[in-house]
Amino acid sequence: VVRNIYNNYPEVPNDMSAFYRETIRKNRSYVSIGEAVVDIFKAPYSNSFRSDATKIYKGRKNSDNARLDTVLFKLQGGPVTSLDLDLAKNPETILTEESLAQYDFSLSGVVVIDNRPNYIISFVQKPDISIPLFTGKFYIDVNSYAISEAEFGVNMTDKASVTSMFVRKKPIGMSVTPEITSYLVKYKESKGKWYFAYSRAEVKFKVDWKKKLFKTTYTTMTEMAVTD
Repeated sequence: VVRNIYNNYPEVPNDMSAFYRETIRKNRSYVSIGEAVVDIFKAPYSNSFRSDATKIYKGRKNSDNARLDTVLFKLQGGPVTSLDLDLAKNPETILTEESLAQYDFSLSGVVVIDNRPNYIISFVQKPDISIPLFTGKFYIDVNSYAISEAEFGVNMTDKASVTSMFVRKKPIGMSVTPEITSYLVKYKESKGKWYFAYSRAEVKFKVDWKKKLFKTTYTTMTEMAVTD
């Protein structure tokens, strides 16, 4: 799969249009919703020195600051974060030679996606690795060895370490714990090349104030769908 990335994904830059959405939920109620049409510059996959870029063509956002209480969540990077989930373009987290050595991989089965057979490759971090890494599944096109989809999230076994990854600053008397981290990226094949098509990131936090009886759950979600 790694050896075939440069063969399976575009060697030339591409311009794309996409729909972008980001939301914040407090328990079950939405307290912030943002939507935008974005222009994307997709750098060649064969050039690690050229980065993807995006700009908002038209957007809108609505936030209920009163219901956010004193907790302010900032979705770092906005649409850029959605592009970072392109693992074929940004393989550092899992698909470099050093990263591969930190995981155990297994063939979980075969599934059909868009009328094409795909291997399901599951991965977990090795038991002797202490820092939280990722766990998830790759869907690999049987004929080309291209990644057609990837579902993954942070290993939540050591929640204290995971918290330090996500929470940089918080008020005194507040406990913030990540409950779920879920990431998804999809690609579409056209004329022998695979193109970034969709990504989604969802993180759920549990917030506990010492002076409050009930805990509050905040869920942040960003997604991007390429339309052209």
